[in-house]
Amino acid sequence: MLPAPGHAACDPSDQYSMVDPDGNLRLRVTGRSRGQARSVVATLRRRNFIDYIYFTHFETRDPSAYETSSSRTWAHSNCSKFRQQRSGSCTEIQFAPDDFVRGPLHSNDSIWICGGATFGRSARDAIELNGKSPGYVKLGDCNPSPDFEGTVVHPAGQLGMPASNLALRDIAQEAYRFEGRTIIELAGDSMTVTRSDGSSEPMALPSNGVIYVENDVCASGYTYAQSYPANAPTGCGDVWVRGEYSGDLTIAADNDIVINGDLEREVYDSGVLLGLIANNFVRVYHPVTNPGTSNPSASNCPNKADALHNPEIHAAILALNHSFVVDNWFCGAQLGNLSVEGAIAQRYRGPVGTAGGTGYLKDYEYNDRLKFREPPYFLDPVQAAWRVARQNEQVPAND
Repeated sequence: MLPAPGHAACDPSDQYSMVDPDGNLRLRVTGRSRGQARSVVATLRRRNFIDYIYFTHFETRDPSAYETSSSRTWAHSNCSKFRQQRSGSCTEIQFAPDDFVRGPLHSNDSIWICGGATFGRSARDAIELNGKSPGYVKLGDCNPSPDFEGTVVHPAGQLGMPASNLALRDIAQEAYRFEGRTIIELAGDSMTVTRSDGSSEPMALPSNGVIYVENDVCASGYTYAQSYPANAPTGCGDVWVRGEYSGDLTIAADNDIVINGDLEREVYDSGVLLGLIANNFVRVYHPVTNPGTSNPSASNCPNKADALHNPEIHAAILALNHSFVVDNWFCGAQLGNLSVEGAIAQRYRGPVGTAGGTGYLKDYEYNDRLKFREPPYFLDPVQAAWRVARQNEQVPAND
């Protein structure tokens, strides 16, 4: 086993002396025959959430995102199950005819499709499904059939999600640990950070690429109708983030991450990667008028002027215990496409719009760099197997 960059030797008590920030582990294997030696260096990676543009554990709406307290209680008891075990009254979310999932996909559950949705870019993209054969359910009489450009794998087996991102708190340098609601505006290799007390300061991106925002005093849970900023308590470990970045970065939140503007690489074709890991929700900012109406629709709770039109997000997204979701998805006229270039992984399926024409259409495209690298210290699935990502011969051999 070869030590990771920056380490002189492998230390069994320190996994990062062996596994680099990109999630790679290197082995050198030497063989000898008739006095000749040859060495091969193999780079191994664990099977990961970011092997897919789209990953879900449960293909049903998050119980915490139901409308009322009584419906949330009922959903927690009846819907936190796979399709064959959960109640038929649980709120299901469809892939619509104009949805595009451009890359590999994995669900530990089966997916629900209203025909015509496109999955994968070519046969090389695996569409990994579980549940009752064939791994998907068609919605009513929706036609035509789904467009599987990728290769369907069923049953695909399951990937377990870790319960928390707390390990990242200890990796983050002290200056890059924040408490309570934190606003981050990225600008290339620097950022402006506004703390929960309202003070702001410019900072360089962290040298090890990790930012962690933890709860101070936070008794608040997810709110179905988002009315900014009244329901955003300053004591909760929420990160509001937007801007452009030019360095590898992972932002982790004890509570939620709110994307409140375009979030892009400064140079589009650069190789830098951004990870967003929330213990709870990763949310897209969507301000509307009167979000608490009893009859939400495009007209009854219209978009506000600063709602995001065709937002662009370049990131690997992981919502460990809840969902990637658009706030107030049930309100306001449609705002175009929600474009994510990277990867999305979530415990529950998060809605981004409705068939009635609110919110966004999905335009998700995989960043193929994630096959070989990951944002700094990105979290792996529980008990995921290692696989060979690449190998090369070492010359001269290791005698």
